[in-house]
Amino acid sequence: MSDYGPDPGAAGWFVTVLSAGACPGGLVVSARPVPARRARTARAALLFAVVRLTG
Repeated sequence: MSDYGPDPGAAGWFVTVLSAGACPGGLVVSARPVPARRARTARAALLFAVVRLTG
């Protein structure tokens, strides 16, 4: 974590918040998948997010 700015003690909070958001999000998407007409928009948004995070 120190490479990104926060002190190493923040790693526990980061992982906790990440999992707290990912678990309910995964359950919601599993229960109610994205309709085919919105899949293209969702795919574009995810691609944009990945490019922004890696670039």
